[in-house]
Amino acid sequence: MADHVELYFGSPDDTGTAVAYLGELLGVRFEPSSESYADYEAHDERRHYDLNLGIEEADDSDVDMPFTQMPFVLTLRGDRDMDAEMERVGRELIPRLRERGYLPARLIYGTLLLRDKAG
Repeated sequence: MADHVELYFGSPDDTGTAVAYLGELLGVRFEPSSESYADYEAHDERRHYDLNLGIEEADDSDVDMPFTQMPFVLTLRGDRDMDAEMERVGRELIPRLRERGYLPARLIYGTLLLRDKAG
């Protein structure tokens, strides 16, 4: 089983608004990251969140993953026994993101597409 869930999404807002809104939804405060794989990171008592605000994928030939329309990636991590919880949190974010126009959105667990288009 995977040890993380990734939520790819687009944004109608500027970067700062997206970071603040995700922090509000998750109940955390994102801080700039010193890691090469994330622009921002946040933690709560049990989970770790990495936020990348600029993936660059040139190939949008895969209809299920239109990367150029989803430059933001939120990675949700927890202990191995938290896989189901990470998936649940990711699934709960999709409708909240949809309400604010953060489309398209896809939830990935390992190599499985868990949630198709949010819109």
